[in-house]
Amino acid sequence: MLPLEDLKRDLLESKFICFHEGIAICEQLIGIPIPLSYTCLTSSAASVFYIEEVGVLIEEPFPMLALDAICNQVNNNIQEAVTLEATIKGQLLAKQKSPPDERSSNGRLNS
Repeated sequence: MLPLEDLKRDLLESKFICFHEGIAICEQLIGIPIPLSYTCLTSSAASVFYIEEVGVLIEEPFPMLALDAICNQVNNNIQEAVTLEATIKGQLLAKQKSPPDERSSNGRLNS
């Protein structure tokens, strides 16, 4: 249905046939039963691998934790608090240095 040259059409058909043959081989492989001895061997090997992996995690748990991100966040929060404290101290000093007639009885500046 596509307007293709004969050479391109033949190439496309050969690739499609190879694809179809590959699918047929995969379907045959799926139908082959797995021997019981192989299943037992792979399951015991997997359990040994998992035990070894748990041992590695117990020995070195810190790469799994996001300690760098937590430390960076704590550092940023401390820096923000220090900056905010300096700003508040500056505002308080400015209020204390203002002339008394500009302040109300509660210490706030009159607007």
